[in-house]
Amino acid sequence: AISRIENSAGSIRFSTLERYARAIGWQLSLALHPPR
Repeated sequence: AISRIENSAGSIRFSTLERYARAIGWQLSLALHPPR
């Protein structure tokens, strides 16, 4: 899964990014905003 992230190969799951972030000691957050 990490190689897919690094190679930008299509869609990956948010949970995969979340696990990767946790593994490197970071926290992943997602924000949605209405258009301005």
